[in-house]
Amino acid sequence: MTELDKYTVVKVIVMGSARCGHDKDGKRKRWEHEQSNGSKAIIFAFDLADRESFKRLDYWMEDIKNQINLNLVEDPILILVGTKCDLKFKRQVTQDEAAEWAKTNNISSYHETSAKENICIEDPFNSILDQLYLKKSKSNPVTLIKENNPSIWSCC
Repeated sequence: MTELDKYTVVKVIVMGSARCGHDKDGKRKRWEHEQSNGSKAIIFAFDLADRESFKRLDYWMEDIKNQINLNLVEDPILILVGTKCDLKFKRQVTQDEAAEWAKTNNISSYHETSAKENICIEDPFNSILDQLYLKKSKSNPVTLIKENNPSIWSCC
């Protein structure tokens, strides 16, 4: 992880729920502009033990791409997270499939996590912070200017 200086403050807001993307009746709903307004990063999460949740990634990606095309979201960092990696015997999506989907959709990184077993939970967030820091550094680089006529005298 990139080490941030002690004066850097990062505000992280995590939105969603276990039924994120579904209404109270279990029907899929569209991503609302208000949910992503000003977002610097978006995490696409799916259940490694549920192929249908993986298939729904295309649906969510379409919504986000539409918002990016309409300039409603400014080029966010996109992260893919496969959850429940502890359920090895119930796994329905391979690591290669997920990595290929990430590559096809210009996802910057792919992570597998398990909240139950506390496996790699911080990795997606650290990846986002690293990328935000690098993006900020590139947009506001430090420029050193060489003085043409340096003074002969110095005071310290």
